[in-house]
Order: sequence, then C-alpha cells, then structure tokens
Amino acid sequence: MTMREEEGSTIHARVAETLDGLARRMLPAGSDFSWSVEGDAVRLDLVWIPRSQRGSGVASRFMKSLVAACDRIGLPLILAADGAEESTALSTDLLLEWYARLGFEVVGVTREGWPMMQRVPLPHGPATEPGHDPMFLRAP
Repeated sequence: MTMREEEGSTIHARVAETLDGLARRMLPAGSDFSWSVEGDAVRLDLVWIPRSQRGSGVASRFMKSLVAACDRIGLPLILAADGAEESTALSTDLLLEWYARLGFEVVGVTREGWPMMQRVPLPHGPATEPGHDPMFLRAP
C-alpha cells in the first residue's frame, strides 16, 4: 500500500466511523442511508426516512449533523437531488430549496437529468461553533 493509499484508507475509515455513527444514533428504525467516497468528496447516495417519521424534522436534524461532521473532517458533500416517486416525498424543486438552505449549490446535472449539488466545507472555527451558526446542531 502506498502512502497515498494508506492516507486515503485512513480518511475513508474516519468518514465511515463518523457518518455511520450519526446514522445509527439519529435515524429511526426502518430508515436507509448510504454514501460513498467519490474523489475527495463524500457522495450521499440515499437518505430515506419511513413515511411515519416524515415531517418530524428527523431528516433535517440528521442532515445538519452530517453537514457539520463533514465540515469538521474538511470534505465536500455531493448528491443528486432526485425527487422520489412516492407521493409523500418532496418534489425536486422543494429538494433543491431544502438542500440550498443547508449550503448546497447546483453544480451540474446527472446523466439521468437530476440536479447535481455540492456543499463545500466551511472552515472550522468560531463561525461553526454552537450558538454562532444557524446550521450547527449539537449532537443528540
């Protein structure tokens, strides 16, 4: 293993521990969450909340914590804002607004035509400490 591969493996392990730990602590039973490392970014592949829990704020709290964790690690987040086909899911337009409030910006389009969004990590410091940043959420 080269130094670059070892460094990448260490970072991947740290990201896995952080993100999977957040999911275990914060997401209700029946939720689904998957992610991958794409280049030097974390790609959110899926955040799915059971219908019975939608509208309760659990997804917002989870995403705010996820964003704060990636800020601390220093990795950008990328995702495709694909509106699910379920009648209780947000439309793509509402998803774009929701993700924009979390600091994501549209950076392209997927092959399937979904908006591709990215959030660049904020520098760690006073602006990201509790009480200073409206996007920061204390750990549950």
